[in-house]
Amino acid sequence: MLRRLSLVLLLAPLLHADPLADSARAKLALIEDDKAAPGSVIVFSAQELNAWIRAELAQEPQVGMREPKLELGDGTVSFDALVDLQKLAGAQGGLFAQLLAGERKVRIVAAPETAAGRITIRLKLVEISGVPLSGILLNLAAKLVLSRVYEETEIDQPFDMGHNIDHAVIEPAALHVYIKSTR
Repeated sequence: MLRRLSLVLLLAPLLHADPLADSARAKLALIEDDKAAPGSVIVFSAQELNAWIRAELAQEPQVGMREPKLELGDGTVSFDALVDLQKLAGAQGGLFAQLLAGERKVRIVAAPETAAGRITIRLKLVEISGVPLSGILLNLAAKLVLSRVYEETEIDQPFDMGHNIDHAVIEPAALHVYIKSTR
């Protein structure tokens, strides 16, 4: 009986694994390990991306973000989540995070521009509890939230995507990541 219980406890994480999240992880590993074939296109479905982000945040419950949801559009990405900005920012949050302490619904809409291995995140909208932000607050809130998903995030400034990525195309059903060809 004890042996069977031990086996169940060891296998429990595998029983709750999400095949869509696993698929996205495998594709990300292919890219991050620079094993994607030159000239190939790696396609992430909207469902895979949502499963992946839910799984990643579930591994860090103290992060201050829950119920994430991505929605892909024609060249846009919308991100919705319940966020505790004070918890998310930690000691670096300052007055902004303190003013918005507690869990709030956050919506970020961005239009990433990619070319020649670089990406520029252009913000279209940032809302906290349905109130649109502007100016420095817009950038600060977006940076706090997006950096939890992708640490290298810069707003309105191009940065390298790395891993031989040439560009990406966002469509409502999927994200297409184009790997540089060797030609």
